[in-house]
Amino acid sequence: MAIDGTVFDVPDTPTNARVFSYPSSPQGTYPAFPKVRLVFLVEPVTHLIIDAFCSPYRMGEGRNA
Repeated sequence: MAIDGTVFDVPDTPTNARVFSYPSSPQGTYPAFPKVRLVFLVEPVTHLIIDAFCSPYRMGEGRNA
């Protein structure tokens, strides 16, 4: 088994912003979209996704494992 993760944008709605949060940005700028972190448990030979976990952007992959 292997663990892999990715981050992607979600629509900029108040609910998504509250649940998933925005990435940090330089002072005086505003990030365009909230971010979601998705972590997968994958079988490496077949690439079959065994399990997946969706979390707020600021939660690191190590906390999800």
